[in-house]
Amino acid sequence: MEEYLDILTEEGNFTGVKKERNEVHKEGEWHGSSKIWLLSEKGEVLIQH
Repeated sequence: MEEYLDILTEEGNFTGVKKERNEVHKEGEWHGSSKIWLLSEKGEVLIQH
């Protein structure tokens, strides 16, 4: 199953267009993303997603 991403303007506004992830990356279009890091009390990276 393919993942679809919302296409954004350079300012971060939604365009109302959705495209397949590989197409978005191939064309270099703007889209949202997030990073999650779970650290221990010692500062060790436990999970990076």
